[in-house]
Amino acid sequence: MTVLRRWLTDWERTVAVAIGVVTLTAALLTYLAVLQGDASSEARGQATLETLQVQRQRLVGAIRVQGEAVAASRYRGSLAEAEALEAEAAVAEQAGEFVRATELHAEAQELRYVADSYKETTFDAGRMTGTGSAATYDTKRRLDTIQGYEAFEAIQPDQPEHTAQVADERHDQSVRTLLCVLLLLVLAVLLTVGRIVPARWRGLVLATAATGWVAAVVLAVLNATAA
Repeated sequence: MTVLRRWLTDWERTVAVAIGVVTLTAALLTYLAVLQGDASSEARGQATLETLQVQRQRLVGAIRVQGEAVAASRYRGSLAEAEALEAEAAVAEQAGEFVRATELHAEAQELRYVADSYKETTFDAGRMTGTGSAATYDTKRRLDTIQGYEAFEAIQPDQPEHTAQVADERHDQSVRTLLCVLLLLVLAVLLTVGRIVPARWRGLVLATAATGWVAAVVLAVLNATAA
């Protein structure tokens, strides 16, 4: 009580010190709010870049699968031509045209070589369903496989959403910190007005300012350390 009485007696100095503490705390919290706002802006920019990267990954995957689908189509076309030539060669053999049949078989064999080169170098034969020229290429399953594999070395498709969420959290932190700053400014005004209040109200003014300062600091710390 002796210390409190001394503070209340030397009221001008007490108010000046209190205003200084409140103002300094408000300045520090304002700086913290600026840092949190910068972190939010940086995270938003990162989310934009990640979104573009994910779109690029999908586009590259789609282009690759489209190229493989074209190669698979050429593979089926070559097989269909080979099968047609082999059927024609069989007819020629039945007709006794063995020379022509041999030529047709040779052409069919060349086409099969071409088809095999497509299968071995330009698309994933494991994604073919069916046999021969009637086989089909599962482009959807192939695209899912490519995107799933590349995600281990690039950006997960849902990463931009997570980064945007971080940006929103940092923005909310900045806003809450600024609310603490606003509370401190109100306390500074209260202390300024407290210079002229009657002596019987000085204890209440000082207690209110101290309680408000502690509340602002505690809330700011809890906000800054929140996950």
